[in-house]
Amino acid sequence: MSPEAIELPDGMRRLKVGRPSDVWSLGCILYQMVYGQPPFQHLSVFQKMKAIPDLTHIIDFPQYSTPSIPTQSSGSTTPPKRLDHLRRRVRGDVIMSMKSCLCRNPKERAAIPELMDQDWLAMKECELTGQKFYIKANCTGLVTPSGTPYS
Repeated sequence: MSPEAIELPDGMRRLKVGRPSDVWSLGCILYQMVYGQPPFQHLSVFQKMKAIPDLTHIIDFPQYSTPSIPTQSSGSTTPPKRLDHLRRRVRGDVIMSMKSCLCRNPKERAAIPELMDQDWLAMKECELTGQKFYIKANCTGLVTPSGTPYS
């Protein structure tokens, strides 16, 4: 739920929700895909509702992502098992995208066209065997930086 969708104590809405709220949701989805849990997972429901619109609450964007799996136990709440051998560095441009989506002020949040211009999200560049290749604008195939087709 985006900060602008959370109700004030008197029951009034902060702002209408729309595309900026969708971008917030995208940020939450990307965060969960990268880190394996949503950005406010560690908080209770009440704490989440207070933290989401709170400008002083810092959202952590670790440089590394470590997957975890739930542990099997009967009835007790044991923390998930971290798979440290699968730990991966998170690309800086991916972190910046998540931060731009999870900006609490909807007017400062990334807009959809801005996000689509980001190379990693638009998949404009990829690396194969250590060389950079680009996807043609019409999405018909890969080309090298010099423009020759990749085969």
